[in-house]
Amino acid sequence: MPLKIVFLPPDNRRRDLDGMYSACKPYQDGIAEVMHVDDSLFHPVTLIRGAAGVEPEGLVIFEFGRDV
Repeated sequence: MPLKIVFLPPDNRRRDLDGMYSACKPYQDGIAEVMHVDDSLFHPVTLIRGAAGVEPEGLVIFEFGRDV
């Protein structure tokens, strides 16, 4: 099941993608648990960094399925 994770940071501080992914991994695990699937089924995983400041509080969007 393809997974796309979109990061919209609240500001322009430097963030690397693997650090952002590590920060949201517990949420991915929780989503997999609620879906009753093993998170190893999320493949491929695409990470996208959106424009900073678009969301003043920051936002992480998880999109699942064929059309991501």
